[in-house]
Amino acid sequence: MQISTVQAAGGKISLRVDGDTVFIVGEIDQLSPRDFMAGFLEIVHNMALGEGLGEVKVNVTELAFLNSSGIKEFLSWILRRNRIPPEKKYKINFLFDPAVAWQPITLPRLRDLDAEGILLTPVSQPRQMPLHAVR
Repeated sequence: MQISTVQAAGGKISLRVDGDTVFIVGEIDQLSPRDFMAGFLEIVHNMALGEGLGEVKVNVTELAFLNSSGIKEFLSWILRRNRIPPEKKYKINFLFDPAVAWQPITLPRLRDLDAEGILLTPVSQPRQMPLHAVR
């Protein structure tokens, strides 16, 4: 799969696909992220089916904030995926950063929709050390 970087919400969010991995970077705090997420996730879904992928990774390690409307878009994608025949169904593996407050709380709720098909993989991101800590 390949989708060039799409900037949305005035540059607050970046969406792209490289190989079997979707990268979502920035903050989703817009009133209606459906405007940019729904179509993007539908393309990802159709490409995964068309290419017969067994798994799609979704890297949200650099997604600092996701509001309830954004969660709803992920929910819609997962429910769409759940409706396809088992032999065509792909897994969705969220690569997340446990240090980002919303991720270890929200993502397990999405996994509850299909514990076998929604995977969660913690990925620790290197943190910058504050300047005052360096002496």
